[in-house]
Amino acid sequence: MRFLLSSSLLLLVVSLSTSLPSPGMLAWVCKSCPNPNMLFTADAEMTSPSGKPVGQLKLQQSIPRDEESTEVFPLKIDTADNRETLENMKTTYFMVQIQSGSCDNLGGVLASQYCRGCTNSLGVSLAGKDGKPLALADLVGNSVVFFDTKNTNTKLACGEIKNGEQNEDA
Repeated sequence: MRFLLSSSLLLLVVSLSTSLPSPGMLAWVCKSCPNPNMLFTADAEMTSPSGKPVGQLKLQQSIPRDEESTEVFPLKIDTADNRETLENMKTTYFMVQIQSGSCDNLGGVLASQYCRGCTNSLGVSLAGKDGKPLALADLVGNSVVFFDTKNTNTKLACGEIKNGEQNEDA
């Protein structure tokens, strides 16, 4: 009787463990299917108003392959290496803004996001201002600006968006 009960229990455990999906295997992935999106990337070298280096930023945005698609993805801004802290910054609480124009001649604010406690990684995701879509491809040549809006309302760092390229294999 004991043998029959333990055998049944063992058979039940083995059958359940082999029939249930493994962790991470809940979604089917088609390796030969093309990704429905492409990736547009750019970068910005941030410098303080005194000209000292602050850090390198990478900007990314997914773009639908289908030209008729109206789907708009947010623009993601992060540090190029999140193991290195942003240098020559007076605070870790600041506003990240995309502004038209160069760092010497800033124009209007196109998008903004407050970054709280940002030292190693920004992890900021921006959408267009007033519901307008924001396309990274159109922002190359404009500026990423860090403003201290909490204390002194001064510009902490600025960098021009450069090296924009579309990666169709992403």
